[in-house]
Amino acid sequence: MLIKDMRPLSMVEDQGFRAMVHTFHPGYTLPSRAFFTMMMEKKYEDTFQKVKTAITAIDSKVALTMDAWTSMATEAYLGITCHFISDNWELMSYSLSTMPLEERHTAGNIAAWIEEAADKFGISTNKIMSVVHDNAANVVAAVKLLQDRHEISSVRCAGHTLQLVVNHALKNPQISKAVSAARCLVEYFKSELACNKLKTKQKQMGTPQHKIIQDVSTHWNSTYYMTSRLLEQRWPVTATLSDPELTTQGKKYLDLESEQWSLLEELEQALRPFECAATYLSGETYVTVSALPPLVKGLLRSVQNTAFDTTPVQAFQAAAAQEMATRWKIDMSFTGDAANTSVIAAALDPRFRKLKFLSPKEGLEVQLKVQELALQRKRIESNHVDQQHANLAQDTATVLKKNASLLDSLLGSDSDTSNSEEDNGDGEDSISQMVRNEMLMYFGEQSLGKTENPLKWWKANEARFPTLAMVAKSFLCVPVTSIPSERLFSAAGNIITKKRASLTAEHSKRLMERLQTVPSIKTLDMLDTEISLQEALTMVENDVSSPEVLFRFSQETSSEDFNDLVKGCCTEDKDIMDTFNRWLGERLAQLVPISGVDVEELEDDGTCVRFNPLMTAAGTQQSDVEVLVEKLLELVPVLSSTLCLREDFRREVQRHSPFLSHIEDFNWPGLGIVRYAGVVGAIDGTHIQIIAPSKDEDVFVNRNEMAWVCDPHILMGSGLRQLFERHHVPVAG
Repeated sequence: MLIKDMRPLSMVEDQGFRAMVHTFHPGYTLPSRAFFTMMMEKKYEDTFQKVKTAITAIDSKVALTMDAWTSMATEAYLGITCHFISDNWELMSYSLSTMPLEERHTAGNIAAWIEEAADKFGISTNKIMSVVHDNAANVVAAVKLLQDRHEISSVRCAGHTLQLVVNHALKNPQISKAVSAARCLVEYFKSELACNKLKTKQKQMGTPQHKIIQDVSTHWNSTYYMTSRLLEQRWPVTATLSDPELTTQGKKYLDLESEQWSLLEELEQALRPFECAATYLSGETYVTVSALPPLVKGLLRSVQNTAFDTTPVQAFQAAAAQEMATRWKIDMSFTGDAANTSVIAAALDPRFRKLKFLSPKEGLEVQLKVQELALQRKRIESNHVDQQHANLAQDTATVLKKNASLLDSLLGSDSDTSNSEEDNGDGEDSISQMVRNEMLMYFGEQSLGKTENPLKWWKANEARFPTLAMVAKSFLCVPVTSIPSERLFSAAGNIITKKRASLTAEHSKRLMERLQTVPSIKTLDMLDTEISLQEALTMVENDVSSPEVLFRFSQETSSEDFNDLVKGCCTEDKDIMDTFNRWLGERLAQLVPISGVDVEELEDDGTCVRFNPLMTAAGTQQSDVEVLVEKLLELVPVLSSTLCLREDFRREVQRHSPFLSHIEDFNWPGLGIVRYAGVVGAIDGTHIQIIAPSKDEDVFVNRNEMAWVCDPHILMGSGLRQLFERHHVPVAG
């Protein structure tokens, strides 16, 4: 029960549990918590050894998926899963790590953590085929490091990429307006009276008695489900709104206009292929990576060939087609210098080996690449066998040498060398011919049916294509999404109950309300689309499985107190703002750890602060939200002042050029770095000892009371001194 249901060990000490066991078996003495801890540790060690043995026993390569997550105790973890194809041609998946992350999530650290997890299970880096990951900038950079070091290919999560494609296309103003109207309509039917009246109308009209679905703006597929269900229930909904006993005259505006209904009908049809693709690509029990190129090609064909009447949906189609062509360019073409993992996997999948999604020239290049990979694999295997034979021959020669004459030895040496050279040449030709024969037979056969299982086909034909089969194992094991690692931390499943989520949604709603009063803070929804506060609160309230709030420090909305300070001196550089928001999230997590705050890296919006009350051990309370906002109000002025002073500081340093030089650093949220006489001093509160030349010792002074390394003449001449003394600049570090 403890392992299967992921229950805490403390459960065995709970009075209710002990009373239940006593009721079932009065004479049984329940072991202590320490006993179950010891049993679980032994179970872990046994399982670890079995997994390690299973992975190291295979000859083919493996694929890894990774995802970062923050626990209920506001502790960061890195989830890593391993995937490979067994000797019996079955897809195998194991969890390698839920590693706690105590250091900054930099690209170098993430790459090192992945290497550490692989080494723990005896997986050499040259055995890793690919790493599947999301589109966060630090994760992409980490996998790029692994690619440069170990030639590990990078596979971006297709599910996350599809999310970016559809969300971008849905930003059409008319579509947004229609979807917002649909949300308001769905919201109306959350009341018990309206819901009961809808059920009555459904019975009268013979419509399926399904509930209306509320969408979440950040999840495009939920918009599809909401639209689809609303269209199914259109007439019962309209009849309910027309009932004078339920709907007052002032509420009849909730019904959608006929043009909006028509738009939603076409939008539902346009989203249907994307929903189908997303569902298929999320699978873990079948091969998905090889299906990505033809699937993307099919989506493009569907988008380009399907005609719609409404202009907004036509715009949606055009935007989606452009985004897919841009984001999946590498998966829809082939270049020899790129890591076309999905394209090569498609060639090794008997369903798609004709490569109809490529041009004939590209198809031939893919076949040559597959032949090259097969030759490499065959040479490695042949060298391994030759080494074994050479060792055996050397042992035999040592015994025979004692009885051989000098002349026999000389003749034997000459003969052996000649034969060895001839054998090597014949062996290389034999290997090349063997691989070419496999290639000709494999690509010459008819493609397998799209509904057939390619792994079953390879199991039955492995003896015919032994070299290609080994290459296919290395490529077809790659998942096309990072969902396996994400499911390690499923908050809505094994960890967080729906009952608790519904309570924490109230905290998120309260935080959304309070954030409107904090200057220079924008919620993610405000960054993406123009929506009302009520709509934002509704979306948070109905996202029961994940009541998150994403917000970001931004100088676009400064308070009046800072208008004069900000005006003319603030430029919102993305790198700078990402650094400031990363510091803000980390500081809030330190100051209010019970709040469930962490840092989220988003591709489009940059670094944001995430509030998720599900991710705390004791549970976030309403008072914790108030403390969080209080600390936020203290930190925002600090960031605003620092942002403005960066430009003033740069100008003052440049004014003293070449005596001083300014160095930009996006790794920490301070004013900058000053270089003087080859010495670098960081204004970050670290109290770095700066040694200045004796002729001008007052240029750099370590101001311990405020932890600044600065020229006092600069402070006096520019007015920065007063700002420093008012403590508008943070002491970071």
